[in-house]
Amino acid sequence: MSQLSRRSLLRAGAATVVASVLASCADPAAGTDDAPAPAGVEPSGELRLLFQGQAADRGSWEKIFAEFHKKYPKVRTTAINAPGTSWADFFTAVQIRLAGGQDFDILYLPTEGQRLFAKKNLVQSIDAWIERDRAEIDDFLADADPRLVTAARRTSSPNQHTYYLPYGFNTMAIWYRRSLFRSAGIPEPADNWRWKDVRAAAERLTRPGQRYGIHMDPGYFVGFAPWLLTNGADVLNRAWTVSTVDSPAAIAATTFARGMVRDRLSPTPGGAYDVFDQFAKGKLAMFGAGRWPIPKMRDAGIVDDIGIVPWPRQKQLGSPVGWGSIPILRKSKNKEAAWAFVKFLLTRPIQELIGREAVAGILPARRSTAKGPVTGENSPIGTSKMYDALAYATPVASPDRQNLVQQGVEEAYTQILTGAVTPERKLADLNKTIEDALKR
Repeated sequence: MSQLSRRSLLRAGAATVVASVLASCADPAAGTDDAPAPAGVEPSGELRLLFQGQAADRGSWEKIFAEFHKKYPKVRTTAINAPGTSWADFFTAVQIRLAGGQDFDILYLPTEGQRLFAKKNLVQSIDAWIERDRAEIDDFLADADPRLVTAARRTSSPNQHTYYLPYGFNTMAIWYRRSLFRSAGIPEPADNWRWKDVRAAAERLTRPGQRYGIHMDPGYFVGFAPWLLTNGADVLNRAWTVSTVDSPAAIAATTFARGMVRDRLSPTPGGAYDVFDQFAKGKLAMFGAGRWPIPKMRDAGIVDDIGIVPWPRQKQLGSPVGWGSIPILRKSKNKEAAWAFVKFLLTRPIQELIGREAVAGILPARRSTAKGPVTGENSPIGTSKMYDALAYATPVASPDRQNLVQQGVEEAYTQILTGAVTPERKLADLNKTIEDALKR
């Protein structure tokens, strides 16, 4: 789940890249595939993190590294960015880099790629490290929302091993400009608002040639999933083994979304439309997001004029949830330093830093931090509702071949929103595409 656009499509052939990485060195402090170093060994050496984003995005990670160095002064850290426009692109880029012999120890990996990387045996099982440092992990688990931890354990591993600990997450909500609602004489949205209410608000807020009422995003997590879930539909069944994307409820959801674009209440997908910039300028009244817009909204100086409200419902409250984790690559040369960083992200001071700075555009996993004043400070009214959404959120469907599923969804949904094809026809085609991907 991310501040990232998920529009760019992945070449199907690239998804078949077989990853191969360099072998671990013989440093006794590094640990092997299955055995950590003895307790008390001080981590040292080089630690390399790969993340998706631009070079300018390194600043968030550097803030965490600065704190990390205070506790682990013998570890040298480097953050390497991989530019891209979708998670599917990033997953393939990582595999290509590893196959080419590039060295990394850890990477930022959202829910969408976790089963994929575990299935390909690219990431290290951390069960032995958890057992060695049980007290530290138990302190985190006692403060983390159990629904988040349970969902991560159930969905992110293709077997009984643990590969990931969620240090942050995102759900989806609607961001809106409070002043635009007031000037249009519209009450601010209530938590129990419905599809008909968001449609009515978008109609009154739209000013042809001047302002759109809402932005309908063609992304998988950001646009497609929330509309389906609030109508009782989803891309896959709960076990992520069967496509359900062409159900009547899914057709109704995409038909509703298409109507927003057809009636020019939303810009048409494609082109260079900058959602955050247009929102900051008052030329867009509403858009859907998790926490990732907050740095740009702070820079624009409009935080106090923003409200955040749950996604409008039709049949039920609904939102996808995705969590961020830092897995250890299986062939990392410095697993002890990597594990030290994984644990470090779960500590209270760093969870507070994540809450305050919105590092990687996520909410902290610790309940006391996500619901506390640190996260709420200099944030829009309603920020805590994104945490409350865990009560009804559904893990974003992320099977072993999620990159192919995401590719198919975003291509199909873009065509539906633009009116190139009817929802019924395109979702039927998409259902077959997903079924084929699941069989690979």
